[in-house]
Amino acid sequence: MTLRGSKPKVALAGGGTGGHVVPALALADAFVAAGSEVVFIGTEHGYEATMVPKRGYRIELVAGSRLVGGGLLAKIKGIVNLIKGVLAARAILQHEQVDLVLGVGGYASGAALLAAKTLGLPTGVHESNAVPGLTNQVLSRLVNRVYLGFAAAQSAFPQAVARLTGNPVRYEIAAVGPQRQHRGDRPARVLVIGGSQGSQFLNERVPALLQAVAGQGIALQVRHQVGKLDPTPVQIAYAAKDLPATVEGFIHDMAAAYAWADVAITRSGSGTVAELAAAALPALLVPFPHAARDHQAANAAALCATGGGRWVRQNDWHQADLAKWLGELLSQTSQWTAASQAALKFALPDAAAAVVRDCGQWLHVEQWMKFGQGLQVGQGLQVEQGLQVGQGLQVGQGLQVGQGLQVGQGLQVGQGLQVGQGLQVGQ
Repeated sequence: MTLRGSKPKVALAGGGTGGHVVPALALADAFVAAGSEVVFIGTEHGYEATMVPKRGYRIELVAGSRLVGGGLLAKIKGIVNLIKGVLAARAILQHEQVDLVLGVGGYASGAALLAAKTLGLPTGVHESNAVPGLTNQVLSRLVNRVYLGFAAAQSAFPQAVARLTGNPVRYEIAAVGPQRQHRGDRPARVLVIGGSQGSQFLNERVPALLQAVAGQGIALQVRHQVGKLDPTPVQIAYAAKDLPATVEGFIHDMAAAYAWADVAITRSGSGTVAELAAAALPALLVPFPHAARDHQAANAAALCATGGGRWVRQNDWHQADLAKWLGELLSQTSQWTAASQAALKFALPDAAAAVVRDCGQWLHVEQWMKFGQGLQVGQGLQVEQGLQVGQGLQVGQGLQVGQGLQVGQGLQVGQGLQVGQGLQVGQ
């Protein structure tokens, strides 16, 4: 690849939720450490609009909205915003002289990747979930690479472009796992994570569950993250049950929180599962029941199948049974140690470096090819070589996206476009 500037420049496109943004930030850190420049492309309504600048990265905002679902007016709005997003992203990519565009999911991802194809730029997506999203499945027909967070997703993508790398986690979190030790005689520490939006279900159920665990003679300390939800009822619940608990809206240092804890009770977004595994932290996972294609259940099942924890659907929540399991986990050193080691074995903590190295292989960027080879995390991760790039992909005139949407000489939207059949930008 001939660089357009003095350094390789990567655009990371997408966001919407913390589950998309946090892995993207880990990728950004890796590319910068490999001597690259990074710019983000997102929307003003997603978490990326605030999270990315706080981490010191630049972000350019484009229009974006859902194409699938809603009434006719919503579909029309989605098409208009997609067109606006593609045109805006195209201008950004040209102005920034970007060399590579990677989509991480979310509304801006599709627009930026379509814009990149009209410019003939190398492209890739990262699919973080065990059950792939419709957007990435459609985009996989257009991009040069699909990086996968879970082995279970491999069958959904063309073998020529799919690479299993794991989900990127920050280096400081990956460093926690190898240092994990049993708590000894101190109180057991429970970390409850409701996610950026918060979980009303966990807020209502976990205090009573932990009271039942404490009733088994196990001293507890609790740290409970409620997201955007009101912390007051949760604080009252813990106080009424005489459980020492810190209740907070957002945890800024997740590496420290994982290192502090002995067990986590949490949803099972892809980023959370990857972080739990990298931190060697046993967990009780409660999938969000309305996640697209029930992907959180698949994420949870993948980790727990190795022995790294237990998962339960909300409808199957039985407090006595779960309290018994947690009590045994926290009181029996051998059981806790086995779960911790199983979680760490499941982890691919150098996923971000693996993505950088693979991009270096097929784009012939030497500084990327060698990145992270001296790291001692994630030993045994094999990134396939002998790569076939973009087999069957026709870029330029007549590139077909969905049914009737043509991206090539200008952007033509109209004749024959079936909204909701094929292309969905964001979830």
